[in-house]
Amino acid sequence: MRMPNEKVYSMNDLRAIMRQGNKALQGFYTDKLEHLVGIEMYPHESGILVEGKEGRQWVYFVQIQPDRYDWSFWKIERKIRNFLGDEK
Repeated sequence: MRMPNEKVYSMNDLRAIMRQGNKALQGFYTDKLEHLVGIEMYPHESGILVEGKEGRQWVYFVQIQPDRYDWSFWKIERKIRNFLGDEK
């Protein structure tokens, strides 16, 4: 069920979050500028709403280097807030 004023994310929104996440993760593992290289999702009742997808989706960002690791949408949002100094 959609909550009032709940954001529906587009793929462009998710790509922008991935770009911000790459900035927030710079130097976290290596000096590589691009840690997050893909966006994947699957149906999940605790996920977010994504344009063109039915129901809620658990969105995660795939990191290839140094080892494959999946960053959930929520973890990346928190890293970006910390990076920007916004601890809300």
